[in-house]
Amino acid sequence: MPVSVLDINGARHPSWHKALVLFLVIGVSTLCMIQRANAMSQTEKSALGEVQTESSSGKLHCEITTKTVSQNLQLRGVVWSGDKAAGSYSFVVTKQGVSGRSNIAQSGLFDVAPDERKIVGMVIVNALAGDRYLARLSVRSGGNEAACDTTLD
Repeated sequence: MPVSVLDINGARHPSWHKALVLFLVIGVSTLCMIQRANAMSQTEKSALGEVQTESSSGKLHCEITTKTVSQNLQLRGVVWSGDKAAGSYSFVVTKQGVSGRSNIAQSGLFDVAPDERKIVGMVIVNALAGDRYLARLSVRSGGNEAACDTTLD
């Protein structure tokens, strides 16, 4: 014999009706949460740029992001750690193209709080057809070293 459930108004509905409504409510709630998480990811992505490469050693992480600025290409070196960390970095960008070759090197010290992302180096280069960019970010803290490499055509 089928089981039925009374609603607020006293009407009888089969028990599968209640399960279906519950399933739909959970499904819609989950979909809304996923869309909100995706929107947050897009906001964070547009703030720093598109991640080209990422590397880690222990809790020490590095990444190189790119972003188009006008007719130029912006490359950023970013460091973060799961724990408080202090150390040194080296950010080198090499451009090879029809007009020749150029190197840009930046280095220094960093200090980050747990899970804090810090931009340690930034380079803006002309984005010309046929140019190739090689970028390397090395970060060192304590006994950990992480290195990120990327090539952009």
